[in-house]
Formats: sequence, C-alpha cells, structure tokens
Amino acid sequence: ASSQAVRVRFIAIRMQIAVAVSGAIVSLFVTVQRRWNLLGPFATEIVIVALAILFLLMSTLTEDLWVTRIFGFDPDENFIKRPLTGAWLVLGIDTAVTVTHFVCDVRWVVLWPLSLFGMLYYPTLCLATGSTEHHDGVTWIILASLALFAAHGKRVSEISARTAFSMILQERKRRVHTEFQMRTMITESSAAPAHDGVGSSRASPGTGTDTASLASAASTQLFAA
Repeated sequence: ASSQAVRVRFIAIRMQIAVAVSGAIVSLFVTVQRRWNLLGPFATEIVIVALAILFLLMSTLTEDLWVTRIFGFDPDENFIKRPLTGAWLVLGIDTAVTVTHFVCDVRWVVLWPLSLFGMLYYPTLCLATGSTEHHDGVTWIILASLALFAAHGKRVSEISARTAFSMILQERKRRVHTEFQMRTMITESSAAPAHDGVGSSRASPGTGTDTASLASAASTQLFAA
C-alpha cells in the first residue's frame, strides 16, 4: 500500500509540474503571437481551444483521487486520513471555460467544442472510474449550467459587438454619401455662372450665398441622417 501511495504521489507531482510548464508555454505563445502575429486569427483560436482541452486532461492526473481510480488503486487503502474529492477538477473545468469565453479573444463558433467537453468530461470520468461524492449529479448540473451560461453570454456579446460595428459602418456610409452630395452641389453651383462671359462677375456675389445655403442644407441632411 505504501509503494502504491508513493507511486500515486509521484505521478501527481510530475503532472503538476507538467501543468505548470504548459502554463508557461501558453503564456509565452500568447506573448509571441501578440508581438509578431505568427499565426492567423482562426489558427490562434484553434490552438487556444486545443490547449484548454489539453490542460483539463492533464489536470486530471494532478489529483490523487483520479490517479488512484485511473490506475486501479484503492483510495481507501492509500489515503485513509486524507479526504479525496473531485473539487479541483470541477474548478479547473469552470476556470478553463470562463477564461476562454470572457478573457481570450476567441469566437463562440470555435469555443463550443470546449463548452461541450467541459460539460461532459466530469460525468464521463465519474461513470468510467466511479463516483467521487454523494452529489455528483448536482455537481454536474451546476457545472453544465455554468458552461451554458458562459456560452450564451459569449454569443450575446458577439451579437452586440457586431450590431454596434454594423451601425458604425452604416453611419459612416451615410456621412460619406452626404459629403459627396454636398461637394457635388457646391461644384455645380460654382461652375454654373462660368457659362456666361461678362455676367459671371455679376453672379459671383450671389454664388457665395447659394453655396452657403447648399452647404447648410447638406449639413442639416447629414445630422438628420
């Protein structure tokens, strides 16, 4: 029993080191990507989602409970004085889903596999290796609700951002169109008296008034749009 306990602790510590190293690699990747933009936006999103799923898989073996169950050891014989729960894995899943949805610049259409994985991974692991607590069903419902709310919030945020961007584009389009009309009217009104040789100088005082009126009308139309 003691040799199994040592082996379990060795596996858990080794995976903890691997998770820490992976976190450093992810931080380095994000820094390099922001500085030199080595990958395209879609490739970056795929890498972030894949690293998040890999983080969840690796974090499973950082806890003594899952190590004993996956490798077929008896937790009661090796860790009698230490309570074993799956809280670390549940918190890890919630952290990965929350960070990728609200911190990372990843679209919802790319994130949905991670949301689905986060909802199904914990109950699948419990069914495959054995239940960890008396309220695993309630834990899974809460975890699934958090993942669904995160996905819904991400989608609503994307729709709001795209709607605002579309409104800005429409406003700039109307502004450019109105300015073009204003310049066209000013050019036509300025060039009209030029057809009359001597009368052009007589019409010039009125031309400035007409131009100002056209500009005022165009400005009114611009702000009304």
